[in-house]
Amino acid sequence: MAVLCGANPGSCYSKYASMPLHKPYGHEQGLRILLAAIETAAARAGRTIEPLLSASIDFYARVFVRVRAAPGAAKSLPLRLAHVYQSVGCDSFHLQKVGRDASKPNRLGKRDPNNAKIVAAPAPAVPSTECPHTGARWAMGGPMWCGPLHDLEWVRAVAAEVATVSREAKRAKEAAEKKAAAAEAASSGKPSLPPPSSSSSASPVVPIYQAAPRVLALLTAVAEELPDAPLYYSMHSLSRTLRCTPPPAETLRSAVLNAGFRVSGSHANPLALKTDAPPHVIWDIMRCWVAEHCGNGCGGGGAKQQLKVKGKEGEGSSPALSAAEKILAVEPELKASFARAQGAGKPNGSGLMLPAEAGGENGGGSSAASTKDNKQQAAATKQKVARFLPNPEPHWGPKARAGKGRKAMVQAEKNEALAAAKESVAAEARERARGAEEAIAKRAERAAKAAGANELAPA
Repeated sequence: MAVLCGANPGSCYSKYASMPLHKPYGHEQGLRILLAAIETAAARAGRTIEPLLSASIDFYARVFVRVRAAPGAAKSLPLRLAHVYQSVGCDSFHLQKVGRDASKPNRLGKRDPNNAKIVAAPAPAVPSTECPHTGARWAMGGPMWCGPLHDLEWVRAVAAEVATVSREAKRAKEAAEKKAAAAEAASSGKPSLPPPSSSSSASPVVPIYQAAPRVLALLTAVAEELPDAPLYYSMHSLSRTLRCTPPPAETLRSAVLNAGFRVSGSHANPLALKTDAPPHVIWDIMRCWVAEHCGNGCGGGGAKQQLKVKGKEGEGSSPALSAAEKILAVEPELKASFARAQGAGKPNGSGLMLPAEAGGENGGGSSAASTKDNKQQAAATKQKVARFLPNPEPHWGPKARAGKGRKAMVQAEKNEALAAAKESVAAEARERARGAEEAIAKRAERAAKAAGANELAPA
């Protein structure tokens, strides 16, 4: 997983033909790079894939895909791949699709995916050769998968199945415990609870999923993600760039909702901000947050004054501004509202939130699918379903890899055994020396007693 997250770009490109970026969205980026490699391999055989579930779990990636034989759809692979332009100076990023469909729509205004005419996509996706917020250069990563990571209907069906089996297993276990308690009480002659009914005692044995809570937590977080918003921002990374106190998750999500955009969390990061808002809207919200809650004491609040001094004294008389000072020196075009929006306070900072939930003029209409999603997420919130559970045991993580690590471990065990053997030999030698000393002392004592007896004896 570290290779997919950008720890070793050369190794990632040699294995997956994609250049990773070492950024806060690295775990989702790793999933998209893996799906792009699978889709590319399938397209060579005239097949295409449909991701059912793509999850970043603990320290590894797990993807479930459905492979279909579709030579026509396989040719439209460039429509499902994209490069990412990442600003080196801040958290802004833009996606650039590899290709576009230039075929003419039919009478109904739709295009046939099996007869698509693929041409190069217009470029570049970035507004200029430099980041408009910090003036830094762009780093390009990819290509990676830019389509949905999950099939939400399939995810919901699996979650319902796990929940149902878990409930049945719990009921069967409780019935077995009651039956055992009743039998024990009957054998001891004590009054007991009434025996369970024949239907519960005759129920089949249901397997208990030991990891059911973690599976439900993962599937719940996955089902609440925005399907059409690739990658995400990190709330702490945004605040670290501006050197300011991070806003509460609910407050930041409310500001995005009040601005008329969608927002959700991510199963890969509890602090993720997955949204369809462009970068300048995110920075305007952060500028308003700094102005209202941080003042001039953080984030290089004197950036405007430094710019004025720089303009008067000359270009070389003032030190270069940091990324925070450059961003905060610009007046926000959007006046952010941090009023609490309905649906912004999901458990553990995750959950699909739509502008319609804000209940204001930005709400607008919502489709039937959105209403269904909102109802299901409200039910999950009411039942207090966790999204992120603690690790199952202390020091949870990958263990020593096979090969050199294993050889070193075996050598360490041999060294420990050799040291123990040496200590045992030394202990035996010390014990023998102690025994010899005690024997010499006893002989000297007997000799002294004998000499004393001879002196006291009469001549």
